[in-house]
Amino acid sequence: MSFVCKIARNLSLKRLEFMKREKRSADVMLSLDELESVLPDDRYAPDVSDEDVGKLVSHFLRTQKEDVRNVFIRKYFYFDSIGEIAERFGFTKSKVNNMLFYTRNKLRDYLIKEGVEI
Repeated sequence: MSFVCKIARNLSLKRLEFMKREKRSADVMLSLDELESVLPDDRYAPDVSDEDVGKLVSHFLRTQKEDVRNVFIRKYFYFDSIGEIAERFGFTKSKVNNMLFYTRNKLRDYLIKEGVEI
């Protein structure tokens, strides 16, 4: 599983480099800022490894409906804009924003339930 997490991380970093070249870094940073309130901070949860958090996030996403999971992945893995996601899945921008908001909150609650300090 750690091999899969490492591959996913490397793909994300390559995607981030691409986004920076295309001058989309502001959108990427905004996406990462949105997740900051959901994921643990090393200062407050030093005993939680990135691998453990990755496994928990993966498990959480597998329990979500397919459309919710796909929207979340498009936003935070591929860094698609809200408009791109809405167009791809035939949703309104408002629906995508709401899906992401509720999914982030559910993820935060799930991580806390699993003993991860946020």
